[in-house]
Amino acid sequence: MGEKWKKETITKWYTVDEVVKEVEKDDIFYRSSGGGLTLSGGECLVQADFAANLMHEVKTLGINTAIETTGAVPMREIKKVLPYVDHALFDLKIMAPLQARQVIGDDVRMVKASFEAFLNTPTVEVTPRIPLIPGYTTKPENIRQIAAYVNEIGVKEVHILPFHQYGSQKYKYLGRNYTMEDTPLLTQEEVDNIHDYFESQHITAIVSGLE
Repeated sequence: MGEKWKKETITKWYTVDEVVKEVEKDDIFYRSSGGGLTLSGGECLVQADFAANLMHEVKTLGINTAIETTGAVPMREIKKVLPYVDHALFDLKIMAPLQARQVIGDDVRMVKASFEAFLNTPTVEVTPRIPLIPGYTTKPENIRQIAAYVNEIGVKEVHILPFHQYGSQKYKYLGRNYTMEDTPLLTQEEVDNIHDYFESQHITAIVSGLE
């Protein structure tokens, strides 16, 4: 006899107050470790009002805040969160405007404006990150364009994030189709080549997450 499986998504709606109560449960760990609240996604700034209100509340408790973002939102949304962000983990993906629009739906001008807004806010620590997605962000011309851009605006360090499959389960939990299942991981040599290129352009490159 065959087994029957019930497909369920694991989601729940929260108010700001409800999230703050959850965060407060771990307050002792944040204070002892120097950690804090990180908003991720998807793109957390699609819900900029919620993100701003939440970070404002947890900062009143003395808890640090961080966001992971691509910055692909209008400047009005960025301005909502700027006063409440301690650390921005900012992903730079595709620099060619047409390709960025076609592949990931991003407006490169918007991304650059957001990135520079965080950089120009003294209270925000910014970590530029480059997710290495085979066949997309890893193309030599794209790597050259990212290096040229960060050099142009005076950024001296980037974090390289090699592609992994860790997020596949999240798609299943959300009932969404995961299209990267057959995408191969980068080899150590491929990662090293990209790392070395940034270093050759006088940009410190830190590799994270390679198994």
